[in-house]
Amino acid sequence: MTTYPGGVLLPPHVPFSTAERKLTLSDPRITRARDMGVQVDGPEKIIEMREDFDGVYVPRGAAELFGWVRHPGMPRVVDIAPRDLFDDGIVRSIPRPTADLRDYQTKAVDALVTSAQGYVVAPPGSGKTWIGAAAAGAVGLRTLVLVPTIDILDQWVKAFLSVLDLHVARRGGGRKEHGHVTVATIQGFLDFDDREVIQYGAKFDVVILDECHSVGAETFRRLFWLLPCPVRWGLTATPYRDDGLTDLIGWTFGRELYEIDHESLISAGHLRRPRVERVNVDFAYPLSHVLYLSGRGYGPVKHLRPKPDVMTAVREALAYAYAYAGRPVKVWGIGDDEREAVATLCKEHGAQHKIQTDPKSWAACMKELTMDPQINDMIVDYALEAVEEGGTFLALCGRVEWCQRLARRVQDKGVDADALFSKVGVKKRRTTLERLRSGDLHVVFATTLADVGLDVPTLDRAVIAFPGRAKGRATQRLGRLMRPDGALQPLIRDLVQVNVPPLLNQWWSRKRAYIEIGAEVI
Repeated sequence: MTTYPGGVLLPPHVPFSTAERKLTLSDPRITRARDMGVQVDGPEKIIEMREDFDGVYVPRGAAELFGWVRHPGMPRVVDIAPRDLFDDGIVRSIPRPTADLRDYQTKAVDALVTSAQGYVVAPPGSGKTWIGAAAAGAVGLRTLVLVPTIDILDQWVKAFLSVLDLHVARRGGGRKEHGHVTVATIQGFLDFDDREVIQYGAKFDVVILDECHSVGAETFRRLFWLLPCPVRWGLTATPYRDDGLTDLIGWTFGRELYEIDHESLISAGHLRRPRVERVNVDFAYPLSHVLYLSGRGYGPVKHLRPKPDVMTAVREALAYAYAYAGRPVKVWGIGDDEREAVATLCKEHGAQHKIQTDPKSWAACMKELTMDPQINDMIVDYALEAVEEGGTFLALCGRVEWCQRLARRVQDKGVDADALFSKVGVKKRRTTLERLRSGDLHVVFATTLADVGLDVPTLDRAVIAFPGRAKGRATQRLGRLMRPDGALQPLIRDLVQVNVPPLLNQWWSRKRAYIEIGAEVI
C-alpha cells in the first residue's frame, strides 16, 4: 500500500526541480512571524510534494493542471467519465436523484459527473448541497462527504433526503455511523493515524469536500494526500483564500468545472439583490503600532521604545539594523499620526519594514468597541426595528460575551433573542436554527460561527458589528441575506469606525467584495 494514495507519482519526464518550483508557496504564518522579527521553527515555504520508497508524489489536481499526467491515476471508466458509462458500467450503491433541479444546478451536476476531479463555484443560496447530492446520485457510487462544521453536516443530511430520498450515515457530533453515503466532519478524523485514514477512505469511490477553499489548512491537506477515492469533487462559494494559499485549491481538486454567478441568479429570481448601508459610528481609539525591521538576518530581537520620541527611536533602529547585519528590530509605541512619517523614513533608507498594529493595543481597541454605548444602542435598536417590521435579524458580533450581552438586552425589551457561538452545544444550536427557520425566533447574535454554512433562508436584516477585511467572509455574510424567502427586502448595515484608520481601511475591502457580488452599496 502506497503512503500517499491521494497523490500521483511524478512522471519521469518532469524534472524534480520543475515540480518543486511550481509546487512551492510561501507559508503565510512563518513569513508573517519572521517579518515581525519573531524566530519560529519550520521552513518559510510550503512545498506540496511527498516522498516515499516509490518515488516523489505530487497532488492529483496539480498533475492535471500542469499537464504532467493526463489521467491522474483514476480508473478508466471514471477517468473518461461520459455519463452513460456510469449508467451502464457500474453497479449502483445509491439511488438516482428524484428531485427536480434548477437549470443551473443540472449544468453543475453534469460538469461534476463528467469529471473525475474538479470543483464547482456556487454562491450561498444557490443550492450547493443539492448539487453535490444530485451528482452523487447520478454516478451511484459510494460517497464520502466532508464538511467543516456540524451545521453544514445537518444541511447535507437534509439535502440527500430531499434529492435522493436517502437517509445517510453521519460521522460527527458524537455519532460514528457508516453507510454507502456518509457525511462526516473533518474533526471526526483528527484521531485517525495515516493508515486508518487510508483504510477508511478505501471504503468509498467518491469524496466531496464542501467549502473546499478550506483545503489550504494543513488538516484538510493531510486528508487529501491520504484518501484513495478515485473521484474527488469540491464545492465552494469563495474559490480563493485571503492568506495567499489559493493555489492549493486547484492543486488538490484540479480545474474549476463550473461557476454559478450571483448576477444570473438574481436575474432569474433565485436570489434577491441586497442593499448594504454604510453606517458611520463615532468610535475612536488611539491605536499603537509597531515598526518591524526584518533585515537580512535572524537572531535576538532588539526592542526600542519611543524615547525621547518616535523618530529618534526609528533612526536608532535603522542604525542598529545596519550595524548588526540586518538583525531584526522592533520599535514600539508608534501612533496613528506618526505611521506615514515613519514609513517615509524607512523607505528613504531602503529598509525592509512593516508597520503593524500592536496586538495588545488591537485587543484593547476591540474590547472598547464592544463596550461602546452608541454602538450597543444602535444594534439593539436595529434588532427591535427588524422585529417590528416582521423581519428576521442577525448581528455578527465576533465576541461571545458581546453576543450574550446584546441578546439579554433585547430580551429585556420583551423580544425573544438568542446567541450562537462555537461552544453552544450541538442540540441547542440545532434548536436555535430550527426556530429561526420556522419563524419562532427573529433575533440572533452570532460570532464568526455564522460566517460559513449558516442556512436560514428567512434572514432579511443583518448588522456587521465586528470589523474585518476578508473578502471570502464578506461574501459569505452577504450571501446569507440573498435567499428569496425573507419577508423584507434584504438589508445589511455595516458599522464603520471612521475615526480608526485601520478599521476604516477594512471597510473599503468589504465594500469591494459587496460590489463584486452585485449588492447595492449606499
